[in-house]
Amino acid sequence: MCDSGDLNLTSDEITKLKKAFKDPEFQKLFREYAEEISDPANKKKYEDEIRMMELEQGMDVVFVNPTPGHCLKTRHWPSVPQYLESGITLNAKDESAHESVKVFINVCKSDKVECPEIKPMKNGSSRQGESGVYWSLPHCFTPPREDIDKAKKQAMVYDVAFNPKAFELAKSSIALRRLLDTTAVDSVQKQYNLCLGKTFSQAQQLFSCRKNRESKHSLNGPSPTDSVGEDCLLKAVHLLKGVPYKGVSRPTVIRRRRSDYEQRQAEIKKREAEDLKLCSSTEQKQAIKMLSSFRNCGNPEGLSDGASKNEETVKSDKISTPTKPDYSITYSSDFDLSNCRYSNDVNPLRPPDRLKINVKLPGLSSSSCVDLEVTEMHIHLSVSFISLIIFK
Repeated sequence: MCDSGDLNLTSDEITKLKKAFKDPEFQKLFREYAEEISDPANKKKYEDEIRMMELEQGMDVVFVNPTPGHCLKTRHWPSVPQYLESGITLNAKDESAHESVKVFINVCKSDKVECPEIKPMKNGSSRQGESGVYWSLPHCFTPPREDIDKAKKQAMVYDVAFNPKAFELAKSSIALRRLLDTTAVDSVQKQYNLCLGKTFSQAQQLFSCRKNRESKHSLNGPSPTDSVGEDCLLKAVHLLKGVPYKGVSRPTVIRRRRSDYEQRQAEIKKREAEDLKLCSSTEQKQAIKMLSSFRNCGNPEGLSDGASKNEETVKSDKISTPTKPDYSITYSSDFDLSNCRYSNDVNPLRPPDRLKINVKLPGLSSSSCVDLEVTEMHIHLSVSFISLIIFK
């Protein structure tokens, strides 16, 4: 949501807009535009065009239109990780000094999402090594969006869509209702790296529970959320009674690779190479190369934290101090033409699909002496004579 202040309009622009909306001809054109974009036939045509475009890329696309279920309210506290890592303890009075953002989590329905299913549990993930089963609840997200609460303050809205069968099971079982809500809350905070809680203390507790659970998972493999973790998640949110959905529903898409994905990508690269050969002007060749480079949305050269050095600095370091490793972090995503559209369901700030970290270790002939620790917040790489910490 935005107001005139967010648009940063000048007084002259505001005057022109007011005048335009009083003009009958402009009102007619605006009404025709609104009817056109809301017409189901045009919507279907738009979706068919997107499907054809993605099919050329070797992708299958399913449009998801979430329907209301129920809404959970909580807050996001960005400073929680910083305080936990520093070991600072806070009094209840100090909590009000921390900034937070109100968060609404819409637990929605969509028949495009796969049905819940029971899966076998790995032996190492169950108690005393015994075999067992657990419920798997497939779900998907829509792009997060800004909204306003009753006090006209900014809030963030996240949609998590489950198959309607999951809601039917939740009605007949309290345990499955808990699982539905905990899955929604836990997946949102992981997907968007949030620290959720009604209070700062709750957010700290939930963040600690999450870290402990992830450290156990790294040793034993994935396992269902324990009762302590469920309690932390459920205490961190509040169910809004009588509010099945916050805001206006927006569609999203589920993209899956087809069996001929590699073949389609090879054909695209072949066409690009042929187009380059046929181009006579340098400008056209540069344009084709630029479009081709957009297929990888990350920075091809990587995002470095100032670790690059010139030759003179490297030479002086070799003489006076131990060698400092150079590293680069590359944010990479699969290119998606549908994300270049001007539409409400496009999320330009979505997180990258992957991170690629390159670390140069000059003078190291074997990796046997390298110790690598990877956590959610940092990567710690150490050798007998080198120690490097890369924060996420």
